[in-house]
Amino acid sequence: IKAVLRSDDKHNLNQMYEHIEVVKSPYLQSKNKTDHFLQEILKSIAQKRILEIKYFSNHSQSGSRRKTEPVGIYLMGNNWYLIAYCHLRKEYRTFRVDRIEAATTCTETFGKTHPSLKTY
Repeated sequence: IKAVLRSDDKHNLNQMYEHIEVVKSPYLQSKNKTDHFLQEILKSIAQKRILEIKYFSNHSQSGSRRKTEPVGIYLMGNNWYLIAYCHLRKEYRTFRVDRIEAATTCTETFGKTHPSLKTY
């Protein structure tokens, strides 16, 4: 597939490679659940735009709105996870994608260079 892509598309694909990871576990059954916000997250990563999410925390059993700078996503077991710099907490956080209730890519960009997902 990569061979037939335009030069710009190949460059974008190479950049996105460092922001996606799949970690499989032989002990967990796979879910057939579709994660609705993966495209929005990937768009935000590719465009280096702030991603605003409405997130439900299982720990506190409450929801919050967060402005984030997405670093990357990965699949571990049955769940997709988003690693992002959280403006509210002023540090990197891990968000389970299936707990994101809404996601919007903002027009605001971020210039900060974050570590690669593999480094994180």
